[in-house]
Amino acid sequence: MGEGELVDYSFLVLASWMTADKIGIGHIQPLVRFQSAKTTDVGSMTVPPDETSNIFEGQIGYVIDSYATRLALGFLYQKAGDAIEDTQLYLGLQLQK
Repeated sequence: MGEGELVDYSFLVLASWMTADKIGIGHIQPLVRFQSAKTTDVGSMTVPPDETSNIFEGQIGYVIDSYATRLALGFLYQKAGDAIEDTQLYLGLQLQK
């Protein structure tokens, strides 16, 4: 990375699949995602240097009508250095069309 960049590295790993057969009117879709980034020392920037931020997310989705409607129940854990640690449980609805 070039000078002035806010991160030394970052990456995202995602694994997901969907059941082949319908369960009720839709398909079950589990998902697991992990993201990580390490900040760099860029002098006077407000980002603390050499801190690693991690986010882990697990989700169970219910996909109806080829992604036109999707329900999701998820769990998210994030930690940024020593300053931030957060856990969330969420329910989501996605509508397309």
